[in-house]
Amino acid sequence: MKLYLTEIPTLQRPIIAGDHTPLPRPEASTLKDITYEHGAKVISGKPITLGHGYSTLAWIPEEKGSWALPIRHERITSLAKLGTTEKGQRWSDLMPILTRQLWLARETIEDNPLPWQKPQPREKLTPGRVAQSVPGVLAAIGTPAHTPKPSVKSPGWETGRKRNKKPRYPVVKKTVTRKKKEKKEAA
Repeated sequence: MKLYLTEIPTLQRPIIAGDHTPLPRPEASTLKDITYEHGAKVISGKPITLGHGYSTLAWIPEEKGSWALPIRHERITSLAKLGTTEKGQRWSDLMPILTRQLWLARETIEDNPLPWQKPQPREKLTPGRVAQSVPGVLAAIGTPAHTPKPSVKSPGWETGRKRNKKPRYPVVKKTVTRKKKEKKEAA
């Protein structure tokens, strides 16, 4: 984050954009804090879906181009008492870091277009095209990870071990609480 702040120009007004993105998860009945989110899929005649909502605040470094560098990305929770999912929060923390890595890599990678794509000059590479070219960089520099162990047959579920079903959570409905009208007293 500190690197972002040093790169944001101070002599001109930076372009900052905000976005709300739904992550549809209608099939996840065990997902905690699932809410109704506006989305492209139509359910019962309305463009809503079940899932989580994410909010992103991004810096747009170029007037013309397709780069948006996230400054903040977090899951929108419907009720504070339910908290957040650890995995969702981890992803929210990683997303700006990953985008930053793509931003830094864009000047050092060679465009690796798929057969149906036209080659692009380096200054016009989109985040998707940079991500598409990153495996070539990783193959050249190697990886610190060990080689995977050969797979063996899994021992499976232990005999006699009890299986517990995951708890099911209700859908959190966002409603507006209205004040009750006071009854007029007869004079």
